[in-house]
Amino acid sequence: MTAKRHRLFGLICATVVLGMALPASAQNKYSKYIKASPTSLFEQCVESLDDIACYFYGGLQKKRGNLNDAHDAFFLGAQLARERAGFVCMLELARMYEKGEGTRKDSVQAYRWYTILMTDQPAQDLRAAAANKRQSLAAVMTTDQIAKAEAMARAWKAQSGT
Repeated sequence: MTAKRHRLFGLICATVVLGMALPASAQNKYSKYIKASPTSLFEQCVESLDDIACYFYGGLQKKRGNLNDAHDAFFLGAQLARERAGFVCMLELARMYEKGEGTRKDSVQAYRWYTILMTDQPAQDLRAAAANKRQSLAAVMTTDQIAKAEAMARAWKAQSGT
């Protein structure tokens, strides 16, 4: 699968995760983000610290090939995670680290974010996706790398108060 098709597939899956699989009332919740301009999404993400806006802005930037901007938006969304969108930001961020998209390839960071998502997310589907990806990563990591990633996840949890 080409990189472009892979990104498109990821965006489609994320759209399903956030929008299409939700009831109409939940879709209405996201309509203001779907209709917003990129500038408005960026402002909501950065100035209003809105994890949903970070998710939509990050997804838009990833779709456009602006992977550094996507990484930054997903990172902020992950830091702010309150809504499902913020937790999906964690998943996207971990995938970007795992593949080296918009950042250097970093298995430790990917494992860290999968671990946080796996332990903090109330939704079973996201926990299961994170657990599966983390298990795959663990197979190619050293025990020192895994220990470092787990320590980083514990530190993040202690700092964030979750």
